[in-house]
This record gives sequence, C-alpha cells and structure tokens, in this order.
Amino acid sequence: MLKRFKKQFGFIPSNKSVRGSLSGEDDKIGGDKLTAAGGLAAPTGDARLTGFTVLEIIAVIFIASLGLIGVLALATQNIKVSSLNRNELIASQLAQEGLELVRNQRDKNWLDGNDWKLGAGAGSDSDIYQDGTYAIDYNNGITNVTGIDSPDAVLKINNGFYEHNSGTPTIFSRLITVIDNASDYMEIESNVRWSDRGQIYNYAVNTVLYDWR
Repeated sequence: MLKRFKKQFGFIPSNKSVRGSLSGEDDKIGGDKLTAAGGLAAPTGDARLTGFTVLEIIAVIFIASLGLIGVLALATQNIKVSSLNRNELIASQLAQEGLELVRNQRDKNWLDGNDWKLGAGAGSDSDIYQDGTYAIDYNNGITNVTGIDSPDAVLKINNGFYEHNSGTPTIFSRLITVIDNASDYMEIESNVRWSDRGQIYNYAVNTVLYDWR
C-alpha cells in the first residue's frame, strides 16, 4: 500500500499512525471499507439503505387500481339506475294518461249523445274501438297506427306536453289496445315503450270501461 502511495504522490508519510493505516489491506474510513483495490465496499448491516422494491410498487399500484375500478363501476351503476328510474316514472305517467284519454272520449261520446264506443260512427275520431289499436293524445284525439313500432306511435314534446303529431321526438312510444268483449264493456290497455342504453322497456296499465250510464 505504501509503494502505491509513493508512486501516486511521490513521498511516504512519516506519521506512524498514517503509515499504519495505509499499510492495512482492509481498513475502515468513515464507516465504509477501503478495499485493497482502492475502492469502497458496499455497506453492510445497519449502514445499508432501505426502500421500496419494484414488486412492492407494482403491488401498491395494483391495489389502488382495483379500488378506483370499484368506485367507477359503482358511479356508473348509480347513473344507470337513476336514468332507468326516471324513465320508468315518466312511462308510468304516460301510460296512465292513455287510459284517462280513452275514458274522457267515452264520456264525451255520452255528452254528445253518441254511442259510447263508436262515437259519431265506426272509424271516426270519436270511435274508441277503431280496429283494436291506435294512438291518442290530449291535442289530436285518436290516430290509427299499425303498432307501437310505428313512427305515428312516437310521443313528442310540444310546449312541455306530450303528443303524437308535432314537437321534438322522445324515446317514448305509446299504443292503446282495445278488446271488445261484450256490448256493455271493453278492456283497455295502454302500453308505453322506450329504449335506454340499448335495452327495450315496456310499461303497461289496464282498465275496463263500462256502459254504465
């Protein structure tokens, strides 16, 4: 070691403690080991630094991701349920309105002195039987339609009210179905259909109308 020191610096230190320190093959300097090759050895024991490994970081990221996915799925489900509940509430009101409109037309036929079912005549705007299926709204009365998938069955919003003839189309369609069982009563079904997130939903209500007058 002294030879290497002399070769590098051109002299040999006279201090014995220094010479003795330099002559060792494996002395400690500031807590680190000085090797014979002149480099510092890796620290051992308590001197070794601690930290996170790559696997630990990946595990933490994975667990955090699972938590975020769960929260996102719950939020998405809440939005879907909220939309479904809102549309079902609207559909229930529209279906009930359909029955009330048919009932009102029957009462009007009585007041006009006409037949309670056929009104002014078979096929007229006041005929609540028609051919068994039709659309009806508060503004335009009865309109013959081929089925609930018909464009004429689509409900539109016009000045805040639902009707079939004019306005902005909605996701709802309504069809009135009538079964004439006898001369004194008829079965009425009001069915509302709508599409939400690729699924088709139906809400139907039924009643029986009598010629009780």
